[in-house]
Amino acid sequence: MKYAINGRFLIQRVTGVQRFEREIVKALDDCADSDSVCVVVPRDYDKSFKLHNLKIVETGNISGILWEQTSFYLYLKQNNLIGINLGNVAPLLKPDIVCIHDVKLVLNPQWFNWKYVVWSKINYINALKRGKLVLTVSNFSKSEIERVYPHKKAEIRVIDEGWQHIDSITEDPSILEKHNLSSQGYYFSLYQSIPNKNFKWILNAAKANPDEQFVVSGWNNKKTNKSEINLENLKEIKNITIVGFVTDGEMKSLLKNCKAFLFPSTYEGFGIPPLEALSVGAKVMVMDIPVMREVFGNSVQYLQNDNYQIVMQDIDKTAVENTLQKHSWKNGARSLADTLSRLR
Repeated sequence: MKYAINGRFLIQRVTGVQRFEREIVKALDDCADSDSVCVVVPRDYDKSFKLHNLKIVETGNISGILWEQTSFYLYLKQNNLIGINLGNVAPLLKPDIVCIHDVKLVLNPQWFNWKYVVWSKINYINALKRGKLVLTVSNFSKSEIERVYPHKKAEIRVIDEGWQHIDSITEDPSILEKHNLSSQGYYFSLYQSIPNKNFKWILNAAKANPDEQFVVSGWNNKKTNKSEINLENLKEIKNITIVGFVTDGEMKSLLKNCKAFLFPSTYEGFGIPPLEALSVGAKVMVMDIPVMREVFGNSVQYLQNDNYQIVMQDIDKTAVENTLQKHSWKNGARSLADTLSRLR
């Protein structure tokens, strides 16, 4: 055994980073050598997460950040292993390989809880100065890391993200009945309190298009983000329906039946939700920023931050097919496996 994947993501709520970790590990399970890579987890990990090739190893009697910094670190040291940390954070004493998804908290620390900012910056600098390798998820994100940290020492490599996990999710249309939603009768978007998600654009679009219905899924993450908008207050806007935190099956149904999926984020490392939406046949509108152009090309419609009128346009189906073929968890996992095979 040579590598051990940090499995802390298996005790966390699944958002974008955790989705990436779960799916890359599943795809790596199909292409990596089981004698070279294992997944190390806390004892309270999600037991429904199954692998058929790579071994899952439980260690330690604690959880959370402390597990990562002590139990996982000690397992690496005692077994002379290189750690693979896919979720921005690694043991400070042994950063090894770390995936830094983006650097928005470095560029805009005012958006986050100060403790979260300080901790993340320490991890980023440590990984870039002392780590063996830094991974990221787009060429845009790579260029941003290099711009913010020009004196880095670690090499940075890009590994792809994907959408194929959607195929294994069973659609749950009960969410439509619960909120009296009709197919193709609403615009769907995700809510997060962090300002880069630009939820103010959705509010302004709802006001500018009073005859259209807007459906919003999400929750206030008060632990790490400074809340810009209170989700509860949106219930007063008549053409916005708040559905809260939904299951994967409910999410798939909401995406599949919407008039269009709106993703007005002004800063991303990649952007999995628009890719998920394309995969189930939804039309997608994203903010016109460099990373969206890199990932989606002509397969989506682009929004402007100062224009709230929604005008649907036809999108070339071939462009959508090309985008879906271009991005996959298999591609990301194969790139990672190839990188590991050549790492010394």
